[in-house]
Amino acid sequence: MNNDISELNDAVRKIAAHQEYQSKISKWSLVTVILTILIGVGISFYWDSRFKDIEKPKDEAKDWYDVSAATRKGDLKKALHIADELLLRTPFDFDGHYKKGEILLMMGDKNQATESFKTAARIFPMPKYKAAVDAVSSTTEVQ
Repeated sequence: MNNDISELNDAVRKIAAHQEYQSKISKWSLVTVILTILIGVGISFYWDSRFKDIEKPKDEAKDWYDVSAATRKGDLKKALHIADELLLRTPFDFDGHYKKGEILLMMGDKNQATESFKTAARIFPMPKYKAAVDAVSSTTEVQ
């Protein structure tokens, strides 16, 4: 019976030691997580304050993605305005002239659309551009 009690005491001591060990691991894990968060927040504030003085561009550069986005939203005037700005910077962008023609066609301006398609075909004689000129010209003649 003494042997059973001593084995029971040993088991209780081992359980208590394991519990203490687990408690220490949990405490240090929590401390590590808190320190990591504090360091991350500190670095974030440091970078924000360091680059706060850098001036952001007032008018971000537009690209053809902005034209597509405005077209998808149904804001065709904005899409046309951006397309015109882009074509001023790159007047030999044949695909840009084609996209401008598509916008003009959606707006109902077939004459201007035809001119844009013709410009695209003149810059780069691709069948797609010539077909667009022919298609718009044929619908204009019918009416």
